[in-house]
Amino acid sequence: MDKTGFDKLIQDLQRNPELLAELKGRIGDLERALQWVRARGYDVSKAKLAELSASDWKLSKEEMEQVAGGEDAWRTGPGGT
Repeated sequence: MDKTGFDKLIQDLQRNPELLAELKGRIGDLERALQWVRARGYDVSKAKLAELSASDWKLSKEEMEQVAGGEDAWRTGPGGT
């Protein structure tokens, strides 16, 4: 399922700045970025990757979890409101 693959991608991006830099370099071409992500074993939809590309890439852990559809994604906003 997409959510699990996307959650893993987010986790890995937070832990690995090199991985994040590589993805940032490809995200301008969403199809190319999607192929790159999937080639690394992440089961991510184009829609989820588009959400990530629209972010400012400086999200907190909580904000990244909301983008990923975390537990409180629909109950609170980015500031916890």
